[in-house]
Amino acid sequence: MNELSLLTRSIHDDMQFLTPQVTKCIDEIQSHHKSQSERRQRMPLVVCGKSGSGISTVMSRTAKQFKLTSTGVVVLQRQDLALYSPYQLLLHHYGFRPADSARLASSYDLPLYITKLLAMAEPEVIILDDFLNGVIGNKDKSKHLAQWTNLANAMPQTSIIFGNPGRRTPTWLSSAPNYKSVYIDEWSPGPSFDLYLSQISDLALTKYGLNMELQVFQSQLYQHSHGNTGNLIRHLRQLVINLMLNQQSDMTLFFATKKLKELIEDNARIFC
Repeated sequence: MNELSLLTRSIHDDMQFLTPQVTKCIDEIQSHHKSQSERRQRMPLVVCGKSGSGISTVMSRTAKQFKLTSTGVVVLQRQDLALYSPYQLLLHHYGFRPADSARLASSYDLPLYITKLLAMAEPEVIILDDFLNGVIGNKDKSKHLAQWTNLANAMPQTSIIFGNPGRRTPTWLSSAPNYKSVYIDEWSPGPSFDLYLSQISDLALTKYGLNMELQVFQSQLYQHSHGNTGNLIRHLRQLVINLMLNQQSDMTLFFATKKLKELIEDNARIFC
């Protein structure tokens, strides 16, 4: 592995600060889980957010938190949901591959063996990232939604949590009144964004000896990232590399105004 790859990996590993939006979303998930015991009808929770908003971090941190306090945490693997129904996913998770699994995909009613399996397993939380990934067509989506609702109603003490990368209000959610949604907000210029940039500046100074003071360049960085955390982190990684390759220890407006494409091209040119 070359020096640039090592530096890039180091920066990637270091920049792991949770954003306020992610922390708020995790708290809302925990609150929803606690309130489930007070409801007669279970409501699966859908966590929505644009790609790069931190939705993957929310799902992984949520799973970790639940695993600290419960052994009944089921994290379903990403699969093509056009091939597998919710019932099949649960059967597969517990190691069952029934011969008649193909017929499960067309069943709206909760099969008896699923009921028995859940009664024995007693899952407390079921987590599925990339909800409905691979499901094509409204008919398939309606079927999956109905089946997850059946599962939620059959498990009074179980929280079902989905990650759904995408827009604020998915079109299917309007026709699914039994589902609750939580949205991960994008950044907006202000104190929270400023504080986040300050944390990264402190890291850059401590770890790499760079005096960046990113909060001074908040407006430029916000424009580069379009308010998206993923865009921001990608930009800042390349910015740190650019400063180091140019042997600069201080951040200036010249560097702050560089676009991501310019940073990548400059870094590649200097290193090569």
